[in-house]
Amino acid sequence: MKHGDKKLFLFDAMSIIFRAYYALNKNPRITSKGLNTSAILGFTNTLYEVIHNEKPTHIAVAFDSHGPTIRHAEYAQYKAHRDNTPEDIVTSIPYIKEVLKSFGIHTIELPGYEADDIIGTMAKKAEREGFITYMMTTDKDYGQLVSENIFLYKPAHLGSGISILGEKEICEKYNIKEPSQLIDILGIWGDAVDNIPGIKGIGEVGAKKLINEFGSIENLITNADNIKNEKLKEKVKADAESALISKMLATIILDVPIDFNEEDLRYQLNLNHINNIFSELEFKSLYNRILKDLQNPQYPTTINNANTTLNLFAQDNMPTTELSVDKAHYSSENQDYKIINDWQSFLSCINVIKNAKQFAFHIEINELQNIETIAFATKIHQAIQIKLPQQKEEYQQWINSIIPLFTDINIEKICYNLKSFFKLCCQWNIPTTSKYFDVLLAHYVLEPELRHNLETLADTYLDYRMIEEDKNNLLLFND
Repeated sequence: MKHGDKKLFLFDAMSIIFRAYYALNKNPRITSKGLNTSAILGFTNTLYEVIHNEKPTHIAVAFDSHGPTIRHAEYAQYKAHRDNTPEDIVTSIPYIKEVLKSFGIHTIELPGYEADDIIGTMAKKAEREGFITYMMTTDKDYGQLVSENIFLYKPAHLGSGISILGEKEICEKYNIKEPSQLIDILGIWGDAVDNIPGIKGIGEVGAKKLINEFGSIENLITNADNIKNEKLKEKVKADAESALISKMLATIILDVPIDFNEEDLRYQLNLNHINNIFSELEFKSLYNRILKDLQNPQYPTTINNANTTLNLFAQDNMPTTELSVDKAHYSSENQDYKIINDWQSFLSCINVIKNAKQFAFHIEINELQNIETIAFATKIHQAIQIKLPQQKEEYQQWINSIIPLFTDINIEKICYNLKSFFKLCCQWNIPTTSKYFDVLLAHYVLEPELRHNLETLADTYLDYRMIEEDKNNLLLFND
């Protein structure tokens, strides 16, 4: 990721709101007054994680306008088959705008235009003003806007991390020479959600191949007789006009009549306002996290009303369970971490672990579902990583020595993401009746509003910022 003096994040509001709502739809968050806050909480968490982790200098949030857009004037059936917006989302939007107001974040909405048009126009104007811009959305169409200084920033989803796509990534993903050719692919491919027709019978793969060969829809239509596949040739000729209309519909407008004022895009958190809106929404844990960050003198964001009373939820009846961590134990000094790969050291390690009352462990597996390494810790600042041999007989000998550690009911086992480990146990017929403690599950129970990945846990409870190598190594398993 590039870092410049001026770093702008542009949020596609409805994209993030819908994603948040459906992510929590099976287990919605309902306040004591019956308000479904799933979309509000998910959006606010996403917003604050960007502020906390990426530390942008400027932010704006774009909303789709109500009523017909410019595209409807050209194609009346545009988005004609979309379902009505869920009522809980409609109810959530005013609250989300109030949250944005409390963060001092500029919102933009213009009749006749969609959020992607606003963001496209703003991103290009920002580029001319020397900004590095990140477009926060789940919408693939934004890939057409990517440039040297404009990036597509896709939020984490289903356990995967964030995805940042630049020119190289977009071109590789769609097999094109420049990001703007994504418009041509979309024109052929179409979009059932937005009722963009495209060319019937040609999907993503076919569209990529055609644009890779012909460069644009216009050139494809002009040279349709050169298409070797007769059925494909017929499809292109039959839907040539549809493809051109679809390209127009898929093209993000870059001249929306809006001003670009750098100072409007600076944000400033107002604790009094945050206190009021978060109290109504019952976002206790998130408020406490924000408060903790703002009390850190190294935190870059300025705040208003820093002397506001900090007894949020003091009068409510919600439980106040908190994790207690002695952070002094987690310094980077006096660490004793070892890697072993020989039999005698391995046996000595096993003897130490089996006499412990508890141990923490971390497993890395390969594509064959064999253990590559397993790490154990029985004391603070001491850990051993065992590299298992991959020769079959030796490997099984080592595994046979490890299994009794996990079947011993007198030793408590501590890990992150126990569910994935239990899947491995089932595969290997290892009993799971011993005592286990799952850090991931514990955090979910105590702090359901927060994210539960290891990066967040390390930052929140250990004051430790994981480096990229840590993040890769601590994924444990892929569900």
